[in-house]
Amino acid sequence: IGRGRPGWHVECSAMSRVYLGDTIDVHCGGIDLKFPHHENEIAQSEGATGKPFCNCWIHNGFVNIDNEKMSKSKGNFLTLRKACVKAEEVRAYRYLVVGSQYR
Repeated sequence: IGRGRPGWHVECSAMSRVYLGDTIDVHCGGIDLKFPHHENEIAQSEGATGKPFCNCWIHNGFVNIDNEKMSKSKGNFLTLRKACVKAEEVRAYRYLVVGSQYR
């Protein structure tokens, strides 16, 4: 076929196009997905459509617990229900998230 990268996670590009259209407004994900996952989504989608894939990318960092990346597979995660037992704690957390700069 020619030079290029393999189609990692081509299903993400396909589902985005089917359900959201050729260009999406915002795409979010962990910083660990920036390369190669997100770069491949861009290459696959823009190669197929000739249009920009996404207008705005937001990559989050990691939450660490005991100097390790929080992960369900490691079992070291904390749910909001456990962290915020009282209703006012939940409201305070929501306010923090809504009022915070994402960078």
